Amino acid sequence: MVNMDDTTSIDKILWKLDKFKYENCINTIELGEKAYELCKKINYTTGMAVSLLRIGEALTNIGNYEKSLVFLFKSLSISQKESICDIQVLSLIYIGNNLLNFGDYEKSFNFYNNAEKIALKINVNKNYYSYSTYKFYLAKTSTNIGEIYKSLGDYENAFIFYNKAETFNKKLNYISTLGISLCNLGEMNYIKGHYEKALTLLNKSIELMNSFNYKLALPEAYRISALIYERKEDFKRANQYFCKALDVDLKETYIYYKATVLLDYSNYLKNRGNINSALDKLEIAFNISIKNNILVKTIEICKRFFKLYEEIGDIKNSYKYYKLYFQYQEKFEKTIHAQRLNSITAKIKLQELQREKLNIMEKSENFRKKSEKLMENLKNISIISELGQRITSTLNLDEILDILCNSVRTFVDISTFGIALYDEDNGLLKYNYYNEDNKIIGMADASIDSKSSIAAYCLRNKHFVVINDIQNEYSKYVDDSNYLHNYTGRIIINSAVYFALIIDNNLLGVMTAQSTEIGAFKTIHIEMLKALSAYASIAVNNAIKSTSLKIEIDYRKKIQQELEELNNKLLYISENDSLTGIPNRRKFDSVMNIQWDLAKKNKHNLSLILLDVDCFKQYNDNYGHVEGDNCLAAIGSALSNYIDKKYIVARYGGDEFVIIFPNISLNNVLKLGEKFRTEIENLHLKHEFSNIKNIVTITLGAASVIPNDNITINEFIRQADTALYAAKERGRNQIAGYVPK
Repeated sequence: MVNMDDTTSIDKILWKLDKFKYENCINTIELGEKAYELCKKINYTTGMAVSLLRIGEALTNIGNYEKSLVFLFKSLSISQKESICDIQVLSLIYIGNNLLNFGDYEKSFNFYNNAEKIALKINVNKNYYSYSTYKFYLAKTSTNIGEIYKSLGDYENAFIFYNKAETFNKKLNYISTLGISLCNLGEMNYIKGHYEKALTLLNKSIELMNSFNYKLALPEAYRISALIYERKEDFKRANQYFCKALDVDLKETYIYYKATVLLDYSNYLKNRGNINSALDKLEIAFNISIKNNILVKTIEICKRFFKLYEEIGDIKNSYKYYKLYFQYQEKFEKTIHAQRLNSITAKIKLQELQREKLNIMEKSENFRKKSEKLMENLKNISIISELGQRITSTLNLDEILDILCNSVRTFVDISTFGIALYDEDNGLLKYNYYNEDNKIIGMADASIDSKSSIAAYCLRNKHFVVINDIQNEYSKYVDDSNYLHNYTGRIIINSAVYFALIIDNNLLGVMTAQSTEIGAFKTIHIEMLKALSAYASIAVNNAIKSTSLKIEIDYRKKIQQELEELNNKLLYISENDSLTGIPNRRKFDSVMNIQWDLAKKNKHNLSLILLDVDCFKQYNDNYGHVEGDNCLAAIGSALSNYIDKKYIVARYGGDEFVIIFPNISLNNVLKLGEKFRTEIENLHLKHEFSNIKNIVTITLGAASVIPNDNITINEFIRQADTALYAAKERGRNQIAGYVPK
């Protein structure tokens, strides 16, 4: 038996656990473990459930999602066994949060829905917290469902749910969590381009979170503010807000937020031309995500890495992170699969606990008869509960309808089962599924206003219909004397039940079960079917929403893919010469700036060759511009094929080409240049009007430097140009290196 003095002292620890849960996650975990062990010693199950809940929540906050789920499922199991309603709701919400962080949006959405369903009963059930209300938890689930829509790019629905959360927080006067709602609305306004309104909301959010020492989402508010100032080209403030976001103690916030801030800051630094700092921030984000096993972020960071390295021409590192991207993607998919298995295991353990509880009751002879009756009721409830879980665990409408039909046949003898969905736009009930004697048959649509359809009557009145003898009772529901004569089914039906499928006053359709026997549906059958229809409403609604959402997601993915392909084509066109197919002057300037900074940082040589075609004007004048273009294309192709991929060749302009050689000395460049010159001669391109040879030749100028503050890129290029001029003065068809005066 639990001693009241012991529970009072433990409740003080639990109170402290709640009060300081957001100030330091590590301390919360340690205090929670202490509280759990004390509760376990005296079998204080309520305290055990609360301790596990707070440990799981804190582990989520520091990004340890896998370990968090273990504690949360234990808390859920205990709270279900002890019927503690609000702890069940919170466990489901936090499990949903972990799945959201894993990117498993469908499963997280299901857990939030289950949390809302249990919260509906909160006023008539046992609760741990005195402040527990349905609206309080609806504010939490609204925020989280908004996060799902935001992650999927559906900002309109995200905005609706964030507004709903803000409304509930204001009504309930929960000022501390109002800060998060304002932060979310600020982000939505930023996405829509309403920057001033967004900043107003974010500033208020930051003020509230600081004043209540509720700093979990503080980095997020600073991050969005930084992005807005970047858009407004106020780069000083943008940098300040990124720094503020990173200054928030990791013990007081979500590590997930920290990684997000680093990603956006890296992108900001890249846009400012600070490539090295951008890479440094990505490295920090990568280490955080790896340490805390945030696979969703790890995948995104690897993608950023290989794209950025690709842009700066570092093919080796780009390929490294390209491989890591696919490795972590595979690991992520395995983790999601493991979580689903853990969820199933937890449910099995819960069922075992329930069976143990029933076995104890059966042992008592005094309660034997009551136990038998209770077991029958529990069996029926278990059937409905299991069916409810099965149909709400899938989003495939056909699968849901099959499960419903087959399951109903297990507890009542029926010949016909059907579901008609309501098409609101056309005012029609359409039978998506009508199973008669285990065969699917087609049924005509019925108008919602029809006086000849019992299903239409049922849906119009939003109430279930029970008919024990159709021959004598049908006229209560339809105004059609030929109703029985017009029946299109192949089996004579004598009794039937109809249930309206409704969610939040939204008409979804009608479920019907029918039998050839008179009075086939007993009270227990009607109650079970009524309960099952409630689950059917949820499952069908989720399936319809999921289908619509999938169509929208597929469309958005297609558009995104097309945009990426178009952007890649445009980028290629903007950076490559259309005649020769090699990089153009624009691409050369970009790569030169990057290589110059790297060489300057690492204090190594950077070499350059500038070359042009000898007597090219005479070639154009005598052979024509078409042949002149063919000549340049052949030279560009030869240079591109001959030169090692670690060097960069580009068309500089007209008949001039340029080659960048990272970390190569002048002597080696001169040797390479001589090989290039010979290679072009070996093309044997006819040029009878050259005063050098009767074939096309090139002249090259080379320069090499270790970049420093005393020389600019333009001066470096002029050195190569000076060497080119010297080679021409010596008679062309040769290479010369720059010699300082």
